[in-house]
Amino acid sequence: MNVKPLQGFLIIVFFGLIFSGAFYTYDQQLNQRGVSYLHHNGENLFMVLGTDLLQFDQNGFIKRFDLKELGIQEVVGDIGFFANGDLLIRAKSEPLAISDNLAVYFRQSGHNVSKFEDARLLRCDLPSKTCTALALKKTFPRTFKTLILDNDEIILTDTENHHLLWFDVEGNEKAFIKSELKFPNGLSWMNGDVLVANTNKHMINRIGISDAGFAQQATWISTKIDIDQWNETGHRWPSQVLALDENYLVLVQNNAMKNGRVLLTAVDGKMITEFSVDGNEDFIAMAVFNGQVIVADYSAARVYRFNLTGELLGEYESAELSALLAARRATMQQLEYVLTAIKGLGLAIFCLIFIYALWQEHQHKKSLENKRDTL
Repeated sequence: MNVKPLQGFLIIVFFGLIFSGAFYTYDQQLNQRGVSYLHHNGENLFMVLGTDLLQFDQNGFIKRFDLKELGIQEVVGDIGFFANGDLLIRAKSEPLAISDNLAVYFRQSGHNVSKFEDARLLRCDLPSKTCTALALKKTFPRTFKTLILDNDEIILTDTENHHLLWFDVEGNEKAFIKSELKFPNGLSWMNGDVLVANTNKHMINRIGISDAGFAQQATWISTKIDIDQWNETGHRWPSQVLALDENYLVLVQNNAMKNGRVLLTAVDGKMITEFSVDGNEDFIAMAVFNGQVIVADYSAARVYRFNLTGELLGEYESAELSALLAARRATMQQLEYVLTAIKGLGLAIFCLIFIYALWQEHQHKKSLENKRDTL
């Protein structure tokens, strides 16, 4: 089969464009997913949707904050709130997408470049839209979860380095745990103790604290996820834990850290009930708010409400949130059509090229046979 250099070049360029278009479309789909963080702070519930921070109280929606105005292009790690209502958030801005860079270049949109170049944590006053870098003697590349004490000291998990850290208000390391944790994730309180989702150890650790720091490991209460009960689905990687009376509300993921399930378990790890919609959920965050369990389904771009015993009550009732999520679902569906069209076009062109190559080969052989006949 003979392919001319120009034809080969055009084929390579074409399929490069096809793959680039498919990748770009898929990337845009990922940017349209649902709520990624839920945070219960006093009488308010906060949701992170893209780079929007949505605030709710018991009566419903209050306000929408655009985190891009703080120089944040992507929310990674965790958020938290200090006693005066200031927001804790990771400082470093991720690189803009190609479309964002082009929009800035052609002055179709502005871009407030963050003055914080490293991955430190910020303390932001939302009303004034001003931030200051915390004095922590540490940076956080991506993953961390946090608890903020009433005195503004910070306890957080450094997931990638398998550490549990405690910083005082000056940013000095007050206490740490650097063993017996494997990719620790979510933190919460239980009767004055710290609950840690010890992800790759498949357990929940309850750790006492005092002015002197964390309690010795011998005093920890460790709850192993019941692997035998959940091995069939592979959901045994806890990413978040909340105390619910004397039980644990645990968000567990599969081995790809996706398709999360919410389980109510006893302190011995035995499951009491599962909080489920249809069995195909991709739960990524949860919070207990206003006497209900609020759970965010990331891939479906929906937020659900359950009662404390696991009964589904419906989607979270907010006209503003419903409109934002509906718009994202519509965009995801449109992008899915585009992605399908790109794949179909690539397949159709591939088939045409293959058929053309066969026809060209046939013509070449026929030409050779004609030449032999004339000789």
